[in-house]
Amino acid sequence: MSPVWPVSIPGCVFAILLAVSCAVPALAAEPCAPPGWTAAPILSAAVLPTEQPVHARLEPVGALHLPAGTRSPSGGYGTVLAFDTTRPGRWRILLSAKAWIDVIEGSTPIASVAHQHGAACSPVRKMVDFEMNAGHHLIVLTGAPAQELVLEVAAQSAR
Repeated sequence: MSPVWPVSIPGCVFAILLAVSCAVPALAAEPCAPPGWTAAPILSAAVLPTEQPVHARLEPVGALHLPAGTRSPSGGYGTVLAFDTTRPGRWRILLSAKAWIDVIEGSTPIASVAHQHGAACSPVRKMVDFEMNAGHHLIVLTGAPAQELVLEVAAQSAR
């Protein structure tokens, strides 16, 4: 017995639709996450590594001692993390959740230069770029919706 189709589809169109529908799952199976994001280790060092995603545990924002000059939304969760850049240039901070990001260089907050979101299929929800000098910095995260997120500091371009 042959199947009953609700509409009449010419044979060549049906073959094309079948070929496309069989190819799409293969495309969708390709990973969309940046390398390391699906199995990021829990941050256990005093200084955040660069070029490596890590899970960070956050505290209620009200319990944090925030550096001067940070703009913190009330409520949510946050943290203050130290990291070192090896060269001057553009550095990107990637987050798995929406949160406010401030970067402190020395004792001065620095302005972001670009903002974007990760792809819909990616665990990256927010990316913010900063022009930084080489040296020691602080990331201040506030307003996160949960007590844990994955983050990464990645070099983009040298000055």
